[in-house]
Amino acid sequence: MQDIISILEAKNGKFVSGEKLKLKSEEIEKILNESGFKWEYNQRKGYRITESRAVFRSELLKNYLHDSDRYTLFVLDSVDSTNNFLKKKYKDGANEYTLAVAETQSAGRGRMNRRFISPENGIYFSLLFTPSKSASNTKAADTVNITAAAAVAVTDAIKKVTGLRASIKWVNDVFLEGKKICGILTESSLSSDGGSFDYVIVGIGVNLVADFSGTEVENIAGGIYGKNSVPPDICKIKNRLTAEIVNNLVRLCPGGIVRKTKPFVKKYRSKLFIIGKNVTVLRGSEEYEAKITGLSDDLSLITERKNGEKEILYSGEVRIKL
Repeated sequence: MQDIISILEAKNGKFVSGEKLKLKSEEIEKILNESGFKWEYNQRKGYRITESRAVFRSELLKNYLHDSDRYTLFVLDSVDSTNNFLKKKYKDGANEYTLAVAETQSAGRGRMNRRFISPENGIYFSLLFTPSKSASNTKAADTVNITAAAAVAVTDAIKKVTGLRASIKWVNDVFLEGKKICGILTESSLSSDGGSFDYVIVGIGVNLVADFSGTEVENIAGGIYGKNSVPPDICKIKNRLTAEIVNNLVRLCPGGIVRKTKPFVKKYRSKLFIIGKNVTVLRGSEEYEAKITGLSDDLSLITERKNGEKEILYSGEVRIKL
């Protein structure tokens, strides 16, 4: 079944003759009916898929992943969260670069334990790194900026696959046309000596095809595509975009070790859309208004309060009216 579906999807809505599919018409139609795809038959031209579904396909993912043999891949229909799934796999002895993708999550989480809505037709995956095993003398500080690297990985992949220019709200929220389209949650476990991490799991959720109208996040969340603008090759886009994000992430931080070079900091800075903006800063129990005046080389924000007092923001959250 998979071969026929892949062939038809690759044609992006064009017809393929039954002869090229190398099966009898009743067999082809049985496969198409069971697949859940909408399809059409033309006596002269053959078969075509008229509406594709955005689903993960292991063969497509592996095709787009660089050095795909290094990954242990789990393709899941539904899971509480891909991060939780990899935590359990790590305890069971999972290798570095274990990758879990899921069609839906029932208990997706964001920063500060906020709920992350995970509707169908999205991208939800987690990748396992083991920094303490990747290189000698690895320090915990070598991984602390991995969420920033993940945000860059996402925006670069979106530009490559779709041509759209997404941007970043410090530290790692990805926005497109004024709406948040991606959340990133990094979870880790310190080694027994506290000097490095035994594991780092980067969880990424991207709203690929989204419709949040009538929901609590209607004015905040968006998607790369709206429900009325879905391209016919959306399945291929979903798998390619996921793989490109993973490729970028591994390139930027192999083994979970962030190469915080000047080019990387420059690229991250160029993707921030909040520099020069007035924001609300939330830090612990404190909340105040400030202007973002820049980004330091260690990726901390340079802020200026209304009274002119300058501060460096190493952690916390900023909110902006878009």
